[in-house]
Amino acid sequence: MSPKALDAVEEGQFNLDTETAGTGPFVLDTWNQGNEAVLSRNTEYWGDAVALDAVTFKVVPEELTRIGMVSNGEAHVADTISALNTSQVESTENVELVSDASLGMTYLGFNNQHELFQDADVRRAISMAIDKEVILEGIMQGNGKVADGPISDLIFGYDDNLEPIAYDPEAAQSLLEEVGEDINFTVWVGDADEVTQQMAVIIQDQLSEVGVDMSIESMEWGTLLDGTANGTHEAMIMSWTAVSGDSDNGLYNPFHSSNWGGSGNRTYYENADVDELLFDARQETDIDTRESMYHEAQAIIVEEAPMVNLVHQDNIYAISQNVEGLIKMPDNLYRLFVTEVNEDDAY
Repeated sequence: MSPKALDAVEEGQFNLDTETAGTGPFVLDTWNQGNEAVLSRNTEYWGDAVALDAVTFKVVPEELTRIGMVSNGEAHVADTISALNTSQVESTENVELVSDASLGMTYLGFNNQHELFQDADVRRAISMAIDKEVILEGIMQGNGKVADGPISDLIFGYDDNLEPIAYDPEAAQSLLEEVGEDINFTVWVGDADEVTQQMAVIIQDQLSEVGVDMSIESMEWGTLLDGTANGTHEAMIMSWTAVSGDSDNGLYNPFHSSNWGGSGNRTYYENADVDELLFDARQETDIDTRESMYHEAQAIIVEEAPMVNLVHQDNIYAISQNVEGLIKMPDNLYRLFVTEVNEDDAY
C-alpha cells in the first residue's frame, strides 16, 4: 500500500473504499456504482506495454442479455454465466464459452446458534442425506467438482487426506431417529439466482427422503445479506471465495467466531480449538507448521458440519471471438493487461 495514501486516510483526506492508489496497468476514470466503471490505460505503468486503451465494466443483471450483448458486438465479455445457460452460449455464433476452476465453494449453511442446529448430529445427518454428485451433474452440468471440505485443492492448506461426510441416507435416517425430533426448517436463497434455487429444490427432495421438511424462501439479495448478517435465518445457500488462494481467507473469515455475521461467518459457528488454530496459523512463519494447523482445523470443521460443502463451482464466462489473451484467474479477477482486441474481426 502507498504510505502517502494511508497517511491521507488517517487524515480523513482519502477513502480507499471508493478511491484508488496503485501502480497497476489501468487507472479508474469514472465509477457510477451499480451501473458501470471505466478504466483507462496507465501511461506511467512500470510493466510491459498494455494493448487496451480503456476497459468498461457494465452492470447487466440479466444473464441472457449479457450473452446477447457479446453476440451482437455491444460487449466483448459476458461475465458470470450459470451452468444452466452454457448451451445457449455454445450455440451462439462468434462467441466462445470458457469454464475454468475457481477458488469458490457453494454451501448450505446452518445458523449454528439456532436451537435446531446447535446439535451437530442434526447437521451431520442433513449432510449425509445430500447427494452432491446429483447437484454437480444435474445443476452445474459438471462445471466444477464436489466439495469434500470448505476449501478446494487450489488453496494453500488443503488437506488431501481429509475425510468428508459421505453420502449415506440410511445412516442419516438412523442418526435422525436417535435425535428423536421432527426436523423442519427454512432455507433462504437469492431470488435472482436460478442455480441456487434449483439446488434448493434438489436438496429439499433429498431431505424429504429421510423425513426432513425443508421449506425454501426466495428473497432479494440485499435482504438475504442483511438477514444472514443479523442472524435471523435458519439456513441459507450461499458461496464463499478464498480470493487470496490461502486458507487464512478460506477458513478464518467463514469459521472464526470473531467474524460472526457480515464479516463472513454467517453460520455463526464457534469452536475454541478452531479459533485458536486459525488465529495462530495466520501468525505462524513456518510453512509446514502452518499447513498442519489448517489440516487440523479442517478436520474439526468437517466433523462438526456447520455447513454442507456442496460444490466448488467453475468460473464460466463468454467471450467474443476477437478477444485474445483474456485470462480470468481462479480468484474471479481478470488479468486485462495481457488482453488484446482485434477490431478487424467481424462479429
